[in-house]
Amino acid sequence: MKILMCGDSFSYDHDNENSWVTKLRSNFQVTNLSQCGIGEYKIYQQLKSVDVNNFDKILVSHGSPNRLYINQEYALHKDRTHKNSDLIFTDVENKKDNNQLANIAYNYFINIFDLEYYSYIHNLICQDIDQLTRHTDILHITHFNYSNLYNFNKKLIEFHDIWMQHPGNINHYDPTGNTLVYKKLVELL
Repeated sequence: MKILMCGDSFSYDHDNENSWVTKLRSNFQVTNLSQCGIGEYKIYQQLKSVDVNNFDKILVSHGSPNRLYINQEYALHKDRTHKNSDLIFTDVENKKDNNQLANIAYNYFINIFDLEYYSYIHNLICQDIDQLTRHTDILHITHFNYSNLYNFNKKLIEFHDIWMQHPGNINHYDPTGNTLVYKKLVELL
């Protein structure tokens, strides 16, 4: 089975034997476009970069509406895995004293950021993703609480509870959490 995977760091291929992504790759032919630290708009761009009809199954790991899109040239991270990263509060808070962009973004988050607005934009992008993939066999997943976000017509699997119970350093899960996510996905694929 040929699977296209798009998403953020929760689905990034760290090539770690305990990662649910690596385990999935050992059983299926996976093309993984996921990138660490990206928001929903860049996930949408991943899907648009390929012909989605060339895959038997599409797996989209949806991110948080709390990320602010930025152009790659302004990225706070220069390392290989986070070079396309969008802005999130914890990153800018940690870097605000040593980085002018982080300081500006920190003030934006504190004084201007409106979660209702960004949730609305996030939902519009999810609607576009839904439209783009409407003729494909797709599985939408998230590791966040999506109860007030876009409804993918019951095609969305939330792993938020597993993440809260099994946080860690491999795709944000400990080995047990990764195994639980992997087993659930194999069951659904």
